[in-house]
Amino acid sequence: MSDDVHIIRKQKKREKAFDEHMRLSDVHKLMRIRPFKLMDESLFPENNSLEKILLKDTRIRRLDAGELLVRQGDYGESAFLVLSGKLNSIFDIESEQLGRGLISKKGWRQLIAQLWQSSSMPEVRDTSRYSLTQDLAYAAGQRSIFLQDMPGIMGTHKSSELNTGAIFGYISAMARSPRSASVVADDRTEVLEIKWQALRDLMRYSQPFRQHLESAYRDKSLQLHLRNLPIFSGLDDSVISEIARNASFETYGLNNWNVASRQQDKLPEEAIVKQGDYFEGLILIRSGFARVTESLHAGERTLDYQCRGDVFGLNELLQSNSETSSAYQQSLYSIGYSDVIRIPLGLLKNTVLPLLSEATVELLRQSHQIEKSTSTSTKFETNSSQITELFVDNLFVNGTKTMLVNLDRCTECDDCVTACANAHSGNPRFIRHGPKAGKFMVANACMHCTDPVCMVGCPTGAIHRNAEGGQVIINDQACIGCSTCANSCPYDNIRMVNIISSDGQPVLDETHRPIAKATKCDFCIDQSVAPACEYACPQDALRRIDIRDASKIQDWLEE
Repeated sequence: MSDDVHIIRKQKKREKAFDEHMRLSDVHKLMRIRPFKLMDESLFPENNSLEKILLKDTRIRRLDAGELLVRQGDYGESAFLVLSGKLNSIFDIESEQLGRGLISKKGWRQLIAQLWQSSSMPEVRDTSRYSLTQDLAYAAGQRSIFLQDMPGIMGTHKSSELNTGAIFGYISAMARSPRSASVVADDRTEVLEIKWQALRDLMRYSQPFRQHLESAYRDKSLQLHLRNLPIFSGLDDSVISEIARNASFETYGLNNWNVASRQQDKLPEEAIVKQGDYFEGLILIRSGFARVTESLHAGERTLDYQCRGDVFGLNELLQSNSETSSAYQQSLYSIGYSDVIRIPLGLLKNTVLPLLSEATVELLRQSHQIEKSTSTSTKFETNSSQITELFVDNLFVNGTKTMLVNLDRCTECDDCVTACANAHSGNPRFIRHGPKAGKFMVANACMHCTDPVCMVGCPTGAIHRNAEGGQVIINDQACIGCSTCANSCPYDNIRMVNIISSDGQPVLDETHRPIAKATKCDFCIDQSVAPACEYACPQDALRRIDIRDASKIQDWLEE
C-alpha cells in the first residue's frame, strides 16, 4: 500500500464523553442525590449502567449571576438538573437581549470564488482538523452570555423560579423542539446538563423517574399548553389544573417507526379513534403525526394530517349538548408514532362547556370550520387528492424544507444539482429523483424535519439542529461514521461517503478500511443566497417548502 495513504484511528461510540473533565468522583456524588439515588442500578444493563450514562452523557456546568443557560426559541437537545443555586425561567425576552449571533455567511468574493475552486476530487477533508478532543457539536454556542438589567427584565416579563432539585428542559430534549422560555442564573448556580440520549435511557430503565417527569409535565407544561388553546384560554387556573390532573397520556404506533417502515415498506399506523366511535373527549397531539380520514364507499380517504399542538374532536365537543349521543365524525390514525393527551368528555362538560359563552362557542365553531376547509384535502386544490396522499402516505408532512419539483416545468437541465455542488466543494447533497404524484415529485433531499428521527441514537451528537434557524446539520469533526443517522432516516436522505485527504489520498482507519462520513443537505447554511438549488432553477420548477404552510404551496401550484 502506498506510503501516502492517510491512516487515522476510527472513533467508537461513546469514546468521547460529553465532558472530558467529568470524573468518576463527580458521578459518585451525583448518585448520592435525587433522582439518581432512587434509581435501581440493577435494572440498568451492564453495558449501559447508570454510572456509565452519567460519566459519558452528562456534564456539570457552573454559571454566574445573570448568565444565560437556555434561550427561548433555540432547539433543545439536553435537559437540566439544578444541583445548587437558583435560576429564573423567563418568557418572551427581546431577541437582541438574548445575544443571538448571526450564522457566518460567505462573502461575495467567497461565493464567486467557489464557482471555480471546487475540488476535482470527491469529498475532500482536512484531516488535521479531526481530533478526539474536539466536539464542536456541543462546544458551539457555549460562549457565556450575560443579560443586562436583570431587575428590569424580571419586572416586565413573566417568569418562574427553578430551585435546587428542579429538572427542566426535558420536553424540548425528547421532542427535539424549540425551548419555550429562556433560563438565566439568579446567582452562582451549578447545573447538571443531561444529553437527550441519557435522558431517554434513564426513563427507560427507571419507571419512578419516568413517572416523576410525567407528573411535572402535568403541573407545568401541560397547563401552559392548555392555556394556549382557544377553548381553554379564558378558564381559571383551578379549572386548568383540574383538567391537567385528569388528562390521560397515551402512545400509539412504534417508537422505532422508521425502522419498521423500511422492513415493511410502508408506514406503521394504529387507530386512535374510528369514525362512529362514541365521542369520549378531546384528543391533543403531543408529538408525532396522525392521519384524519373519513369513510368513502368500502374504504377510507385521507382528509388531513395533524401534528404537535393540534386538537381532534372539537366539533364533536361543541355538538355534545345535543339530545342525540355524539360520535366521532372522522377517524384518527397514528402515523408511525404519536403521543396524545386525552381529556375526558365528562370533565369537559362539567368544567369547560358551562363556562363558555354562546359567542365563544360560535367563534370556536366558525374557527374550526375554517380550519377544516383550509387544512383538509381542499388545501391543495390542484391535484388535491394525489398531493395529500403523497405527503401523508410517505410522512412528508414531517418536512419543513421539503424539495418539491413540478415535473411539467422541469427541463432536467441539472442547474439545481450544479448549484448545490458549487456550494459544497463540488459535492452535491441531494439526488433529483423520488416519489411522484401526478406532475409533482418529492426529491431525495433532507427535509429538515419537524421530528428528525435521524438524530435519535447519534452517539456523539454530530447531527443536530442549528440553534438559530433549526436546520438539521452534521458536524463533520464529531461524526464517527457509524451510519446510525443514515440508517435511521426513513427518507434515504443521508448518505455515507468515503473521504479523501486534501492531497488526494484515501483516508483509512487502523484496519485499512475507508473512513466514511455522513453527508446531506444543510440548506446552504453558510451561503448568502439559500437554498442554492431553488435559486438556480431557471424554470421555477423547484421549491423548498414547509408542508404545513398550505397557502404558500397552493400559490406556487397555481402559478
